[in-house]
Amino acid sequence: MRGLATTFDRGALDATPHDLLVDVLGWDVVTWSRALAWWQQHTTVDLTRSRALEIGAGESGGLSLWLALQGCDVLCTTPGNVSERVRARHRRYGVGHRIRYASLDALDLTDEQAFDVIAFKSVLGGIGTGGKVERQHQTMTRLHGALACGGNLLFAENLAGTRAHAALRSRFGAGKDLWQYPTLREMDRLLAPFSVVHATTAGFAGAWGMNDTQRRLSGAVDAFLCRWLVPASWQYVMLGVAIR
Repeated sequence: MRGLATTFDRGALDATPHDLLVDVLGWDVVTWSRALAWWQQHTTVDLTRSRALEIGAGESGGLSLWLALQGCDVLCTTPGNVSERVRARHRRYGVGHRIRYASLDALDLTDEQAFDVIAFKSVLGGIGTGGKVERQHQTMTRLHGALACGGNLLFAENLAGTRAHAALRSRFGAGKDLWQYPTLREMDRLLAPFSVVHATTAGFAGAWGMNDTQRRLSGAVDAFLCRWLVPASWQYVMLGVAIR
């Protein structure tokens, strides 16, 4: 896939493209991997020489991995300590020297214009748990302030989707923990501080895949459906580049 990595370090030579996608994205890679090509197409900074931040790295650190493979110097963060498992994955791909680690909540960021790139995947829903939409707005304001002038926010976020998606999430995944998934209209408001936003949507049937094989099949169906038949408001992923 275009944009997956500019070059492989020696430690990454044994990884297949699918293995790497799994390590970068974690799940439902057919749907979410569209973000990588979209980011490469629309980013306005040089990823081979940028200061980058990943927020909400959790137990994955996948976006830090992807950014480091592009050539960024990365600060990988999550509330609490970044696990040794994440650090070991970065070392396995030979990019551990490009990544630093810190315990950080996005709401603790300051307006220091410290980064050329900030990236996140599926974090706003958790930040807004229990209907705390104001926390989502505060987070986006903090991210905007932490970017240098002209800096890029690379994001891939779960959307509310349809009532069917809401019903599924109420039984499986983070939705049962009362995550607050934004609608398309709410995302427009959240992205209002940025001067330019290049965004698209993806995914409809993929949400119902219960294993990797099912997700691949449903993702292939989505590639057709979401392009021609399914309205954007029914899709469950928004991905984009927002420019300060």
